[in-house]
Amino acid sequence: MDDLPFQTGVKQRRLVYETDTPLQFSGRIWIQPELYDNMAFVLFNELNEEILIDVAERNRYWIDDQNYYKFTSEHVILPVGRYRCYMRQVQHYHGNGIGFTVNPKIVLEYNLSMCRVGMLTELRVQNVPNGVVDRVKLVIGEEEMRNFRVVGQTFHFPYTSQLVGAINVKIMIYGRKCSSNNHNILVQPAGPNELGDVFVPAIPDVEDD
Repeated sequence: MDDLPFQTGVKQRRLVYETDTPLQFSGRIWIQPELYDNMAFVLFNELNEEILIDVAERNRYWIDDQNYYKFTSEHVILPVGRYRCYMRQVQHYHGNGIGFTVNPKIVLEYNLSMCRVGMLTELRVQNVPNGVVDRVKLVIGEEEMRNFRVVGQTFHFPYTSQLVGAINVKIMIYGRKCSSNNHNILVQPAGPNELGDVFVPAIPDVEDD
């Protein structure tokens, strides 16, 4: 998406948006003196109700020998639903808008009792949106994993770690991170299974892009 020709308006930052996760929007316009101030992001839900989001940051850039401003919104948490987002200054709209769906939060779980060095364990991903089943992968450390089986609405990834400690996991859909971003799983030293068959949520490690 970053390789597309320059377009003014709101930029599609992600392909999958989730509820219960701080979301942020960005957009850009060519610099014009009258457009410096009073810019905001405005969302409309399925009932056409308006949600106004203030600009948190404004930065100046160059492209094709011209100035433009990039605007970044405050964070907002949205309920599940369908939305449209635009940039607006008072009552004047600028550039293109985007439409997006906020889905239930994607959850990564792992088998705590089996997540030990050298042991085969299982990572489970739940609430993946319909229609992207063949585009899901996990990035665990530097390793990409596309091998999974689906049972109901749950994706099961087999995994064996050679390292002890917190391991960073990214859920990727169409090559882009979900809005819940990174997670950490805890790999324990090899030893007896004392906890039984226990699945626990991975710890979110939210980072902004």
